[in-house]
Amino acid sequence: MPRKRRDIPWLDERNGVYYACWYDESRRRTERLSLHTRQNSEAKARFAAFLLEGKSLHDGQKKTGLTVAEALTYWQKEHADVKLVSAKELKARLKHLVKFMGHRMVQEVNVPLCRSYVDHRRADDATSGTIRFELSRLQSAAKHCVLFEHMSPADLPKIELPAPNDPRDRWLTKDELAKIRDAADQVTRDFIDLCYYTGSRRTAIETLTWFQVDLTRGRISLAKPGERKTSKRRPVVPIDPLLLPVLQRLNETKDNGERVLPVGPAYYVRLQTACKAAGVAPISPHVLRHTRATHLLQDGVDIWAVAGLLGDDVATVEKSYGHHCPNYLGEAISRSKA
Repeated sequence: MPRKRRDIPWLDERNGVYYACWYDESRRRTERLSLHTRQNSEAKARFAAFLLEGKSLHDGQKKTGLTVAEALTYWQKEHADVKLVSAKELKARLKHLVKFMGHRMVQEVNVPLCRSYVDHRRADDATSGTIRFELSRLQSAAKHCVLFEHMSPADLPKIELPAPNDPRDRWLTKDELAKIRDAADQVTRDFIDLCYYTGSRRTAIETLTWFQVDLTRGRISLAKPGERKTSKRRPVVPIDPLLLPVLQRLNETKDNGERVLPVGPAYYVRLQTACKAAGVAPISPHVLRHTRATHLLQDGVDIWAVAGLLGDDVATVEKSYGHHCPNYLGEAISRSKA
């Protein structure tokens, strides 16, 4: 028996996304309109607006698509991985992109526009790495908006990224590292120790939980269970004997709940403040990772072990750190080929 036709629009949900649906008499079929949300309460509010305004407003939106600024906003609000970085920090890092092309439609972004943006940013002394970060976030935002049906796949931009930077040269001597630690407050010192002794990236340390730390076996799993794997590999690393007392002290109180470090402090700024107090040129947290790798290689640790700690392959370690300690790396690579 055929289902009775509905005479008034209704709210429907498919694959987690909510739609406004109605029967089109002229086409003799059911039409649906994405409300661009997975939240029931928000879907009801948008459906109410649909009932008041009809589908004409959305039809106009479909023709015009999304602006770059709108696509980035959807991505920031809905993409889980973005939440690892504070909204305020992400907004600051993408402000140049929004100012230059935020008013443009996403489908208007092409290779000539990307090259114009690269030239514009380089005039402000932005590095290739910074520009790649900004354009790649637009790329991610556009794909997200297609996946969540905010725009059509036909509207995907054509983005060209500048060539990556050469390996970073900045690293700290052991004396410089000691000076920065001495000048830092306790919270910043703990952050420095965790970044340095694990050879890990800033985000992995800022979001590290006690579920990932095994003090009994003496190891830290930098990847969270069920976490989506990315190119930034997060290996299981041993707890260095010099790091163990730090973790034991933090574990005794667990003042930060499930997090190892306090949530909220601007560790990037705190690290630069400590550098200034120590009389050392400011560094980013990533320099601590480079410093750890360089110190280990200079101390004669096998290149395979260093690659394992960093979650990199041997070729990457050789490319990134070979110019810091060429004598040892030459010997290590010769031994590995023997």
